Amino acid sequence: MPAPTNAQGQAPITNNDVSVAALIESVRGQRASLEQAVEQRARAIKQFKKDIEEAKARWNRYKPRLDAMKSGR
Repeated sequence: MPAPTNAQGQAPITNNDVSVAALIESVRGQRASLEQAVEQRARAIKQFKKDIEEAKARWNRYKPRLDAMKSGR
């Protein structure tokens, strides 16, 4: 016996279909959340690299003074 269909000739929606739809929506939400976390982490890494470069620049400015003080000049 063929599966029952609705007026449009489609199989009726079952509880299993609803569960699959809910699972798909859940996965989409998780994906969006993960993408947002990845973007946030990328921004943090970019800022960290910028901070390192600024610290290197400060060190290069102050190192000659430190060396001069160490040598007694």
